[in-house]
Amino acid sequence: MRRRSPEQLVNVVASAHSFLMQRVNSKRKPWKAIAVSDGIDIFIIVDGVKVAKRGRPGTQQAKTWISLEPGWSVRDAAGGNELEVTYQKVQIQ
Repeated sequence: MRRRSPEQLVNVVASAHSFLMQRVNSKRKPWKAIAVSDGIDIFIIVDGVKVAKRGRPGTQQAKTWISLEPGWSVRDAAGGNELEVTYQKVQIQ
């Protein structure tokens, strides 16, 4: 698999067709998700909340998405051309 620059990855992620979104509660409206880069990291933002960031090259998290909020999961799909963003409600004690 070829390595993409952060700008190319943001373009892949930002494509409306790239998100395979699943809702636990189907009565709610669809998520609004975007990908942004601050020049160093790439983040997935869902409904205004940063839910994940891309692991940096050369670290143990390289080529993975790191969850920033409980219950959210982001992973590569379709050979890295799509993302799967899921939310599973969690109980915090």
